Amino acid sequence: MNRYPLSELSKLLHSSPPVILHLQKSIDLPIPPKAQGYSRHHLNFLKKVLSLRAFCVPFSDIKELFETEQKILLLLHVDSLSHSSFWYLDYCITPEAEPNRLLLTGYKPDFSLDSREVQHTLDFSQKSKELFNGNEMGEDLRRVLGKYRDLAREIREKVAKEKTLVEEALDWSDGLLKKGL
Repeated sequence: MNRYPLSELSKLLHSSPPVILHLQKSIDLPIPPKAQGYSRHHLNFLKKVLSLRAFCVPFSDIKELFETEQKILLLLHVDSLSHSSFWYLDYCITPEAEPNRLLLTGYKPDFSLDSREVQHTLDFSQKSKELFNGNEMGEDLRRVLGKYRDLAREIREKVAKEKTLVEEALDWSDGLLKKGL
């Protein structure tokens, strides 16, 4: 698997090392040791984050979405499928946004992200009152997925709102970059 030092990763992302480091710190993405370098999964993930930033999606929203996706992955026990310290990026195989994959990490669950059903073989139906409420006992996958859907919808709305402005800026930049001006 290709590994990239920070300088090469930055070039592939059309950015600078300080910008990439700031981005990672802003969303609490651990920085791999220099000897380890960055994987292509890191590259794909960071492309998505930079794309969201180009559409003025705040770091706080990206960070919250990333944390929510990590919770989903933990609740689905995806962490047990890998020995990597960056296991949550192991499924970020493409920088593209695909409909039934988590937006940032790219994990594709065995169920539709729009569905209220998680797995038809598991019983997640409403139960009688417990001694402790769900927050005290731990996360509930359906609740976390609901939060994810809300966050992803809000981010998609922000991108849609900014898309026209970004397209106009790109058109304007074509004229700006013409020789002879």
